Amino acid sequence: QNDKTNRSSPTQVGTDGTWDKVFKTSADGSINAIGKLDGTAWVFGYNADYRLGLGDENGRSSPTQLPGTNWFRVGGNDASSAGVKTDGTLWTWGAGGAYAHNNATPAVSPKQVGSDTTWSTADIDGLSAPYMCTKTDGTLWAWGGNTYGILGQNNRTVYSSPIQIPGTTWRQTTGGTNAVAAIKTNGTLWVWGRGNNMGQLAQNNLVSYSSPVQIPGTTWKVIRSDEGSLMFGIKTDGTLWGWGYNGKGGLGENLIHEYYSSPIQIPGTTWVDLDVGDKGVIANKSDGTLWAWGFNDKGALGQNSTSTTYYSSPVQIPGTNWSTSLYAVGRHGTSNLAIKT
Repeated sequence: QNDKTNRSSPTQVGTDGTWDKVFKTSADGSINAIGKLDGTAWVFGYNADYRLGLGDENGRSSPTQLPGTNWFRVGGNDASSAGVKTDGTLWTWGAGGAYAHNNATPAVSPKQVGSDTTWSTADIDGLSAPYMCTKTDGTLWAWGGNTYGILGQNNRTVYSSPIQIPGTTWRQTTGGTNAVAAIKTNGTLWVWGRGNNMGQLAQNNLVSYSSPVQIPGTTWKVIRSDEGSLMFGIKTDGTLWGWGYNGKGGLGENLIHEYYSSPIQIPGTTWVDLDVGDKGVIANKSDGTLWAWGFNDKGALGQNSTSTTYYSSPVQIPGTNWSTSLYAVGRHGTSNLAIKT
């Protein structure tokens, strides 16, 4: 909005009607990226460590075009960013040693990773340590920080270039510093990483795993997570399930327990997609309505209130025609982005 004023109800970004998708960009919510129908990507926010890819460290309070075109997916963590283009190339930028070039030299603008053209999706989803990318052959690759074994290599070694996670039918991934989850093309759901604090691996225990373990079921369609402490999955029947940390009502079930180590259902059967902040969630239904729950810090739940109260069950955000492109920004879900159809 070209200012630093908080908003407690949805506010339009500019007057452009060509926005196509909201990208998941950083775990701390300090940078944002939006894609247009023409394949350009636009970034704004805090720009430490060159994370905006604009060649400098100056912050932007309104959308500024990221160099290059044909962006399919853009994402990032607290020190770097990455993106996949429609031609199947993978690009990274920013500081830190976890951006796939096998070194720790900062890239101030997008730099291609190798020469491979078979990257299909950069499922970065606001991660805070690892990157996870799938290829067109269904293989899953990871690099970056490896706390709690989240790179799925049965070790805690940091990798500064992509390394394959076992399997060849991976479709979608999500997660962060604590834990990672991924869905295969057969509808099975797999998790790994830290499980000994919040039950976020849904194994009905508090055990950590450094290689994938399955969550029961074969009809999983969508998986979303914050930094890996709170996870949600949508099944093909439109039901929504959550597990992990329940601080500030984050599981949306009007529950009071601190955490759940196996999936519990959130009411409703028409859920389509969602995104998860540390203590706040936004989700849409097939009728185009948008819903939120959890912590309402700075009016993040769109209820025209800046009260820090929280909602432990879904409340509707005003308006209709919300698309599936949405993003719960920040460690506490302190701001949200969503595109209308």
